[in-house]
Amino acid sequence: MKPIVAVVLALAVINATVTVLVLRSVSLLRTQKLAQCLIVWLVPVLGAIVVAIFLSSNREPSPHRRTHHTRGEEDYPGVNLYPPHGPSDP
Repeated sequence: MKPIVAVVLALAVINATVTVLVLRSVSLLRTQKLAQCLIVWLVPVLGAIVVAIFLSSNREPSPHRRTHHTRGEEDYPGVNLYPPHGPSDP
């Protein structure tokens, strides 16, 4: 009986975690949040997995966090990243 309780508890923790992630999402409308929470709780394992994948693929990168391939002027001090394009540019 104890393994069944552990599995049910694990499913509840996973569903609760995904539900919190859905409710904290700023990119979803209220109706979308409600629908996704219903999917998580009505389709026990698959619902949580699908919604978690959707949330991770739909997540926007933080504006203050740069990726490793993004370069800016501070990465090349003393180098003009914007060379002149024609005779009218100084």
